[in-house]
Amino acid sequence: MSVDDTKLLDYVSFRQSTHLSYHRANIRPQDYQTLLPKTTKFVEQDVPTSVLTSSKDPMSVLELGIRQWTGCGAPQNKPEALAGWMYIVSYLEGVPVPLKARAYSSLARAWYDLATENAPRTLQIDRLYDAGNCANEAVALGLISPVTLTVASRIEDAGFRRPQDNRFPEHSTERFERLTDIWEALEARKAEIIEEDSKREAKVSKDPLSYFCAAEDCGIVATKKSTLKRCGGGCPRAFKPSYCSKYCQMADRKHHRPYCRPDATESSVRPTDTTTSTAVARPDPPEDGTGPSEKFKPGPERAININIGRGTLQLTTNTIPPQMLREMREHLESMF
Repeated sequence: MSVDDTKLLDYVSFRQSTHLSYHRANIRPQDYQTLLPKTTKFVEQDVPTSVLTSSKDPMSVLELGIRQWTGCGAPQNKPEALAGWMYIVSYLEGVPVPLKARAYSSLARAWYDLATENAPRTLQIDRLYDAGNCANEAVALGLISPVTLTVASRIEDAGFRRPQDNRFPEHSTERFERLTDIWEALEARKAEIIEEDSKREAKVSKDPLSYFCAAEDCGIVATKKSTLKRCGGGCPRAFKPSYCSKYCQMADRKHHRPYCRPDATESSVRPTDTTTSTAVARPDPPEDGTGPSEKFKPGPERAININIGRGTLQLTTNTIPPQMLREMREHLESMF
């Protein structure tokens, strides 16, 4: 059996979002080079072709459901995938707790996909609750997968977590309020994010030149020191600027050149370059592979702050080239 390459990433995404704790589910771009061939080999292995023939093996039911839902390794059949996962959690006896948690997590992902398939135009509230209920069961069994947090966040954003936030008076929030396990998990994750951001800000404040692109009005900030490339000239290390791309380095060359010498006593980087800057359109760079003509490929993680009126949104990516990030910021900020 051959695997449809167009469905393989859907399969990997589904398993990653449902079967692992969110702490373990963050696959690095460089890992895909070895992960995808292994996944292809695994998916090419035969599994029972129907839930009925695999009913005595919950692991096979779970695996077959993922293949049927994504259409990778089996004909796509979403109703049968749902039926198989429901069979695991509702009818089979003696199912190991971790496996049952993954089945609930898979159901949460499936119901969430159905709830949001026509978003943002419409949101299926009952399906969203089904997703929340299954996510709650998964968390109660000890599995806080990425999809359980995604579902909880979406319910909260839709205003169904608390009565005072409800924007749909025809729908009560009461049933959503009872999903206490996902709310506890979501609050714990929020606290982790605040702590992570605080540590990152403290790290950046100690050495801002290593984390902010020095080019005027760029605004890109690295999430890791190794992401940006530092000037290779003679300026003292304490004053060396960093750049997100060769294009930005060339754009800043005229400004930095007077400071790029061993006896420099100050940096060429302006104080405003290490804070949130206003978006400025840039001219198209030469097609030399150093600017926005770079292909979309996994690389160093970078971030950019976007002013959305009521606050600042930070967009983090490891695939979008720096110039396109700036263009996205300009477009989004023009909407507010």
